[in-house]
Amino acid sequence: MKWQAESCITRIAMLIWLIVEWLARRPYLVGKFIRVREEMTMNINWDGIAGKWQQYTGEVKKQWGKLTDDELMEINGDREILAGKLQERYGIAKEDANKQIDEWADKLKV
Repeated sequence: MKWQAESCITRIAMLIWLIVEWLARRPYLVGKFIRVREEMTMNINWDGIAGKWQQYTGEVKKQWGKLTDDELMEINGDREILAGKLQERYGIAKEDANKQIDEWADKLKV
């Protein structure tokens, strides 16, 4: 029985080694995996914010004071609309708006 367990562990270790070697020759796959994982995490965090948008509007006003109450109602938890409003109000690029949103969302306890 002990021999079978050791054999199984050895096989698992060998399989992991083969996968790592295979991925080492394909770094573009590793980068893609990391990006997909980050996007999934970001979506999970944002879903929590969007679902409780009314509770977070005060935090949004603290972060981006130029946004009006009407704009916050219009945004209604939609990340893309928020990014667009930040671009309009603050005159920043889309990438900068998304970066600010990401940093703000990371600080929240969602």
